[in-house]
Amino acid sequence: MKPKMNGGSASYDSENDIAFFVVKTQTPYKHSILFDEKGLVVDLDESLSVRALEIFDASEQFGVSKAALKNIKGWTLSAKIDNAVMRVEAVLKVVVKGKVVEKKLVLKEKNEDHLPSSET
Repeated sequence: MKPKMNGGSASYDSENDIAFFVVKTQTPYKHSILFDEKGLVVDLDESLSVRALEIFDASEQFGVSKAALKNIKGWTLSAKIDNAVMRVEAVLKVVVKGKVVEKKLVLKEKNEDHLPSSET
């Protein structure tokens, strides 16, 4: 998986505890896949590549405070889809107790939507 950040954006809604990561892409949005039990939404573009990740209860999922998520220092989003599995990985850098730390969230699910193989 190749991490992506270039030209994308990351934002955090502290009131609702939702983090949103968008990879810059020239291909328009097509649809979303909700992983309700995991509190994640994966957005796909028209080529069915991952273009965004929305994370509910982000402070809990990343194991950091809401205050830390308000000041994201860097991030990467990578995804790989094959015939059997969809794997999406979000890595962010936030300040905790005066130090920049890396926090990772990995989604690994069966490719039940039969998405074509791709890598973001």
